[in-house]
Amino acid sequence: MKKASVKNIITALLFAVCAALLLAGCSEGGTSVDNSEAFDGQPTVSNGVYGEESVEAASDKYTDYDLDATWDSSATVIALLGDTAEVSGKGAEVSGSTVNIVQEGTYVFSGTLDDGQIVVSVEKVEKVHIVLNGASVTCSDSSALYIMSADKVCITSVKDTVNSFTDGAVYNYGEGEVEHNSCVYSKDDLTLNGT
Repeated sequence: MKKASVKNIITALLFAVCAALLLAGCSEGGTSVDNSEAFDGQPTVSNGVYGEESVEAASDKYTDYDLDATWDSSATVIALLGDTAEVSGKGAEVSGSTVNIVQEGTYVFSGTLDDGQIVVSVEKVEKVHIVLNGASVTCSDSSALYIMSADKVCITSVKDTVNSFTDGAVYNYGEGEVEHNSCVYSKDDLTLNGT
């Protein structure tokens, strides 16, 4: 009897320690994001996330490229059309329901891609700016946005638009393909800005 009760006490103590550790991980003191106020397109940063610091104080963490949520008429415009896309400009190619970005530049997306993918594959020294202007991309068997290679990718969400990426529950990997597992997957630097 004594052996069983000692075992029960040790189990109870281990359980209590684990519960205390879990609760400590949920306590205050971590970094939090307050999305209650409208965001004007310029991020403020606190410990790596939007929050309290000014943009000036964050300048050592982010470049002008990371903070710039604007684009001009030289941007490539991509209309997502259900099962395909139409490109107006240079640097992007469409193959079925996949949009391949193959050149440095700015790309403005709008519309819906029902079962497709945006793939960024540029040189490791090139930057890509993706502007989401009412864009929705769903991919049933992979990442909706797959950044294979780039120096940096910046994603801007345009004010007063709804944008979404949705991935599949089961991924199909090509031969030699890196296993990616999220609706937006990047192997390189990625910045989000906008509203």
